[in-house]
Amino acid sequence: MTIRIRPIAPQDNQRLFHIIKTVLLEFGKTGEGYAIADPETRAMFEAYNRPGRAYWVVEKDGQVMGGAGFAPVDNCDDPGIAELRKMYFLPELRGQGIADRLISLCIDKAREAGYHSMYLETIPEMQAAQNLYKKHGFTYLDERVGDSGHHKCQVFMIRAL
Repeated sequence: MTIRIRPIAPQDNQRLFHIIKTVLLEFGKTGEGYAIADPETRAMFEAYNRPGRAYWVVEKDGQVMGGAGFAPVDNCDDPGIAELRKMYFLPELRGQGIADRLISLCIDKAREAGYHSMYLETIPEMQAAQNLYKKHGFTYLDERVGDSGHHKCQVFMIRAL
């Protein structure tokens, strides 16, 4: 098995949309208020190929199986807060320590880009992801930061960079 983490490329857009949709369907979370409704999910390369943003995909044996990135928090008064975005892995990629590597990369690169904090939103059902975020220093918030449009996400976390 060969695992490779690389920057997103234009040809990854369709595969990433499929991965995001598949994972959200697995948890029964589709439609408005979830990431699948974001316009960027159909054009991830274009959304993240801009200053202050980045996205990486994870390939397993040459097939894209997941990814994660960061960008400024939408509709936030503090431009120093990055949001960990679109971190989704197909089941066959989970439990191998790859998410740990990818979140570390996102944290490091967001810090290098000048952000002072990293924020995220998730759903209560994604307990394994929350455990990973806590391992990386994220703590829970009572309220959301900014307005991502993910009004059905009920878990908010942040960490200093």
